[in-house]
Amino acid sequence: MSAERYPALDYIRGFALLGILIVNAPAFGWPLEVYMNPARATIPLSDADRQAWWVIHTFFESKCLTLFAMLFGVSLFLVGQKDAPTTPVTQTVRFRRLVWLALIGVGHGAAIWVGDILLMYALCGLFYILTIRTPHLLRWGIFAWALGGLMVVGAGFILSFVPREQLGEALSGSDGLSFAETIRLMQGTFAQSLHANFVMWAMSIFSQIAVFAPKVIGLMMIGLGLFKVGYFDPRRTLWHVVAIILGAGALSLIGWQNLIILRENFPEPEIYGSHRAAAEFLSIFVSLGYASALMLLSRLPVAKGVTALLSPVGRMAFTNYLSQSLIMTAIFYGGRGLGLYGQVSLSQMVPIVAAIWLFQILVSALWLRVFRYGPFEWVWRCLSHGRWVAIR
Repeated sequence: MSAERYPALDYIRGFALLGILIVNAPAFGWPLEVYMNPARATIPLSDADRQAWWVIHTFFESKCLTLFAMLFGVSLFLVGQKDAPTTPVTQTVRFRRLVWLALIGVGHGAAIWVGDILLMYALCGLFYILTIRTPHLLRWGIFAWALGGLMVVGAGFILSFVPREQLGEALSGSDGLSFAETIRLMQGTFAQSLHANFVMWAMSIFSQIAVFAPKVIGLMMIGLGLFKVGYFDPRRTLWHVVAIILGAGALSLIGWQNLIILRENFPEPEIYGSHRAAAEFLSIFVSLGYASALMLLSRLPVAKGVTALLSPVGRMAFTNYLSQSLIMTAIFYGGRGLGLYGQVSLSQMVPIVAAIWLFQILVSALWLRVFRYGPFEWVWRCLSHGRWVAIR
């Protein structure tokens, strides 16, 4: 990896990672259909739940994953800077890192949490690294991202052809288990929740990759394209002001569409297709607005503390992502800890997530005072380089 660090990448990544957790929280504690539509939960939605949904889906959903994917593309570029241009792809550090990431992703998705993104990022990354030197990277990235967005919205649009009385059954069986069966197994023993997690992961992972891969690859390309033109330089004041203004406008439209969803009480199948359009195609502008706001904040002495808190979280993103899964499944999965699966409402999850945020901010800062890398970052680096790497 290049000896030079880019601080902006660290604190933006830290912000994105924390935001991803609050979006993912319902997927830890409920079946997939509740993650997609909270009205399908067996606990009636309270006003607090509806407000929490609006805040999460307006300010975090799609925005943080978009940032994370863009920064993943930049990181892969930086990791391979020491590789000679003539080195075969399969002999590069980038390739080895992605192969190990894929293997870790399989273990994480199959045995820990069904919502794993590591395998998808690894497979998308293997294609992406072939495009790093492609001319007009931004253009191709925007094309792939737009195609991916159309595929996501289109997949939801297809559900409009399913009779409404059969829609619930179609969603319940989409991950291999019925709603009731998922709840029963996930509230059961360790072996039962492990079995349910594996079945849901195995039945959904390939369809998810097929639908989301173009968008993820496109975002990686866009991230690198923006990095190469200097967007992630905090001194680009005008660029960042424009990005914030565009992001605020996009955020307003997304919030308005989410208010429509609330007013119509999460209408199906519209919530999976047409009512997702604003979030799907405008979130990237909000994401860039967030990144720009953080970069401008980093230049203000009175606000530098915000980015200083986020930077260690971003430097330990791999560790923090995996530890989020371990903590949340210990809270919700049967046989792993509290076993609260299917019993906690969305608004009740918010303080749980906030506590994990504070924990990860504190632990990341303390850990990096002693060590150069997070524990999982260190293991990943050792595996990728095929040798022991000093951690201090």
